[in-house]
Amino acid sequence: MNRNKIFLWAIVIIVLFIHCTTSYITGKKQFMLISEGEEINIGSNYAPQIVFEFGGAYKDDRLYDYMNDVGNSLARVSHRPTLDYHFEVVNSSVINAFALPGGYVFITRGMLDVLRNEAELAGVLGHEIGHVCARHGASQMSKAMGFQIVLYAGLTIDQMFHKSRKADQIRDVVALGGTVIFNMVSLGYGRKNEFESDELGNRYMYSTGYDPEGMIGVMEVLKSLREEEPGKLEMLFSSHPKPSDRMARVEKLSKTLKDSSGFEDVEGKFYERRFSENIKDLKHAQLAYNHYDKAKMSFSEGDMVSAVIKLNEALKIREDQAPFYKLMGDIYYKKKQFENAVLEYKKSIKQDSSYVYAYHGLGNCEMAMNNYGNAEKYYEKAVELYPGYSSAHFGLGLAYYNINRWEEAAVSLENSQIFDDGIPSSHALLGLAYEKLGRYNEAETEFRKEIALGVQGKYLNIAKEKLKYYTRQK
Repeated sequence: MNRNKIFLWAIVIIVLFIHCTTSYITGKKQFMLISEGEEINIGSNYAPQIVFEFGGAYKDDRLYDYMNDVGNSLARVSHRPTLDYHFEVVNSSVINAFALPGGYVFITRGMLDVLRNEAELAGVLGHEIGHVCARHGASQMSKAMGFQIVLYAGLTIDQMFHKSRKADQIRDVVALGGTVIFNMVSLGYGRKNEFESDELGNRYMYSTGYDPEGMIGVMEVLKSLREEEPGKLEMLFSSHPKPSDRMARVEKLSKTLKDSSGFEDVEGKFYERRFSENIKDLKHAQLAYNHYDKAKMSFSEGDMVSAVIKLNEALKIREDQAPFYKLMGDIYYKKKQFENAVLEYKKSIKQDSSYVYAYHGLGNCEMAMNNYGNAEKYYEKAVELYPGYSSAHFGLGLAYYNINRWEEAAVSLENSQIFDDGIPSSHALLGLAYEKLGRYNEAETEFRKEIALGVQGKYLNIAKEKLKYYTRQK
């Protein structure tokens, strides 16, 4: 066994030091532990989580088609033209755009609202395509995986011999992967990589037929908004160099492109009218979302009266946005007016049958009214729409527990902890389910975890009493 372990450690070290691939941009070797196929799988697996965390997809078929037309025209002239790209608008007022490995590009509703023409949109999408082509995300993940390989080498070796993996081990792997992904979104790729993507994006948009001044326009917009709306730009400026620094480099590159022989073919091509036609519905919706964002703030501060007033202002402008009814449902739920909340959540689903947050709200309402069968149905739908929804898994576990389906309760609660190990009461409830199944050692472990969380409430008290019992038995 010791010789086998030494041999496997040697393999780990060799992989870390010699695993290289050729850069699509420079043609030189670069350290990379992730193949293109794995890169695509990572993007595919984490894209739903990004959409979920940023408020879901913004529903507008015309805008979706337009985004894909612009994005794919840029992708075709990029360094990875054969990659299958995916362009998504996420329903957030935060001003940002980002990419996952494997060709998954996202832009927020807020970013689209501040852009002024198609050339600027091409600049933003081109920048993100640049990240994909340079494999910045895959490179970051490869570096993280290097540490991960060392960290989990012992676990991997044990699994090779014992063929087992427990829920907490799976959870640790999932958490590490998620941390790397969200660091890429929230912290960016570093100044060097951001500058490189600016250059690549500028070249892609120029090759597609846009005036390179469009990229400068993006920098001007961001620079002007930095002082006007710092909250909406907070994430973007945590992940990118200052617009003034980026602008200086982009202006230099734009001048170089202008001096080239083909500049007369793209000069002045910003396509304002085409952009305006395809973005006008979002612009109108944004007027309503300005009120909605204020309503959300009032709700978070506990001012339900102001939240309702502001939300009604949003509904006067647009009555077709699922988040508005979901927030109204949350307000009624907070006031324990569960039947009214149910009506609002159902209105939300009527506007968007895939709006996962509304199904979760319905499950919460039915649980509060002790309608466990209905709660189960809605939580199951939420989990079906987004398998990583930890709170929905927890709700489903609670519903199963209340109708004495202990095994299913345990599985759902284990799933909940895989995606979020810090949900108050989840450990105590899982401990109770384990007890019903006769798994007493595991139950004790869960009660200890609940106590470690230290969140005051019914389940913390249960965990303390149970632990006292187990201590006396010993």
